[in-house]
Amino acid sequence: MKTIKTLSIVCLLSAAGMVYCKKDPVPIPSCIQQKIDSIKNSAKRTPPGEVHVWTYGGRKVYLFNAPCCDEFVKVLDENCQYVCSPSGGPLKFGDSLCTDFYQEAKYLGAIFRDDQ
Repeated sequence: MKTIKTLSIVCLLSAAGMVYCKKDPVPIPSCIQQKIDSIKNSAKRTPPGEVHVWTYGGRKVYLFNAPCCDEFVKVLDENCQYVCSPSGGPLKFGDSLCTDFYQEAKYLGAIFRDDQ
């Protein structure tokens, strides 16, 4: 009973964005993991580095949040090929290559949040 209660609290906090809770480990492509490792080994940034998994255009993509201010959010495919930037940049509208991203993409979850 105590385990169920603890798991419920962790998942509830996850829904509030405070803790990431994964049902099953998801394999992360090696090039994406290298980019995550690079964020982990870099200086602390505000906002903290995050990577989220989505499906878009029939494939799994990885959204890296912008490291600061007027920089673009980047979406990469599983081979680390640039797909688009749905938001960010000086005007906050991205690069116009995927203006439908947030309407059409399906969010699968967070795979990394830098807690340095």
